[in-house]
Order: sequence, then C-alpha cells, then structure tokens
Amino acid sequence: MKVPTRTWFDSYMRAIGLIIAGMVIGSAMFMSIYQHNFSILYKDNQRLLNENDEIRKELEPFLRKENNKITIRQIRVHVQSSNNSVILEDSVLSELQRGLQQDLESLRGASINSVTSSLLVAKGIINRKIYRLPGNKEYRLEISLIIIKNNELNVWSEVRPYIRND
Repeated sequence: MKVPTRTWFDSYMRAIGLIIAGMVIGSAMFMSIYQHNFSILYKDNQRLLNENDEIRKELEPFLRKENNKITIRQIRVHVQSSNNSVILEDSVLSELQRGLQQDLESLRGASINSVTSSLLVAKGIINRKIYRLPGNKEYRLEISLIIIKNNELNVWSEVRPYIRND
C-alpha cells in the first residue's frame, strides 16, 4: 500500500492558516476601534456629567427660592491692581478673584431686596479681610463698585498688598 503525499494536505493547511491569521488580525483591529470609540464615549460622558453637576449647582438656589421673582443668578467679580506701579501676576489676580467669588457665593439665589442690605455688610467684611496666598503673600481687597443689573451682581475691586505694622 502506498502512503499518500502531503501536497494536498499542505495546500489546505496554508488556506486554513491564512483564514486564522485573518481572523486574528480582524479581531485585533475590531477591538482597537471598539476601544477607541468607547474611550471617546467615556470622555464625553464624564464631560456631560461635570456639566450636569455645574448646572445643578447653579440652579439649586433658584429651586429653593422659586417664589422670589427677582434674584441674583450670576455673580461676576472683577479684580484689578490699585497701583499702576505694582503689577501683579495673573495667577495672583485669579486666586484673589476666586476667593472673592467664594465669599460672595452666599448671595446667589437671594432676592434683590435682601441683597442690598447684605451687600453693605459683605462690603465691610471684605474690605477688612486679608487674603493669604501661598508664599506668605497677603493682600487686601477694596470694593470700589457694585452693580446689580439683569439678575447679575457685578463687583469691581482693587487689590492692595497688605503690610503688617508689627
């Protein structure tokens, strides 16, 4: 009896090997595209969740005080250097602006009638407050102008370095 040659077997093995290699390469490409699309989806989801939290945070005071018709919806703070000879860095100005924004945050959602009396008290407190920044730098803000227009509270203040009298 004669043993059959392997030529017919080798040609089928090559075809099967090409099919398996194609399946592996195709699945790898599919997985990379799937992972890329999923990562884009995840980033968009996180961005939308953050925006949703910010909007909920902004709307929370209004939902609590729905019966007030005219309320403060937005607070804008403008901080500028008082002396033109002393130029402060943008990072210092932004830190002071953030601190003043946090101090005035309690006025968001309040009615205009209650804000007018609260602003006088807040102005006195802020004018005496010393803002400490990293690097042992101390500054004092002086509120120069307060405007309430279109449910928006605008506060302009001047920065002065605080010098201790020890």
